[in-house]
Amino acid sequence: MTPRRANLGAAATNMNIGATDRTQCIEFLLMDLFSMMSVTCAIEPLRAANRLLGYEAYGWRFSSEDGQVAHASNGFSVVADERFGASPAPDYLFVCAGMTLVAKDQTRLSVILNRRAREGCQLGALSMGPVFLARAGLLTNARCTLHWEGQPAFREEFPFIELSNEIYVIDNNRYTCAGGTAALDMLLHIIPEQHGAVLASPVDCQPVPG
Repeated sequence: MTPRRANLGAAATNMNIGATDRTQCIEFLLMDLFSMMSVTCAIEPLRAANRLLGYEAYGWRFSSEDGQVAHASNGFSVVADERFGASPAPDYLFVCAGMTLVAKDQTRLSVILNRRAREGCQLGALSMGPVFLARAGLLTNARCTLHWEGQPAFREEFPFIELSNEIYVIDNNRYTCAGGTAALDMLLHIIPEQHGAVLASPVDCQPVPG
């Protein structure tokens, strides 16, 4: 395993095709009782890509509806960097949800999500997050997926949205994935699109301490 990692690291120094020197901003909107596993699995490929590329290709921030501490379904708490909508639009925005699908202010949430879409932000959702995109009318023309436990209720609430059983779906500038490690698979698709396919395996094979 060690020689393989050494070879992958050497290959990473030549990954200039399709790369950009601009740091891309990824925002994670943490809804109440969000899935920590999904968020972690989305962040780790970004961290690994930065390490392999040798510069900060990706930066990320956490927001919550009220700008206060966000509580994950596993009991962990994350201090939000800001209230949702406070900063300029990021390059990517992922709505992260889990055990509850009740927003503090659904109207404000939907308004800002639609504003981000008009601003050209790439919109996505992790685990149960697609529910909030759908309620904002932002999945009308896109296939999507979400955690299997939420699929029956989603079909009932949104009968005209095409729901897939795939672990992640990228369609019409919407990025959705099921729960757990599906976020990792989706990010391992996004990163090579921007920095060359040769980066996919090195990111996936990074040693845990990184």
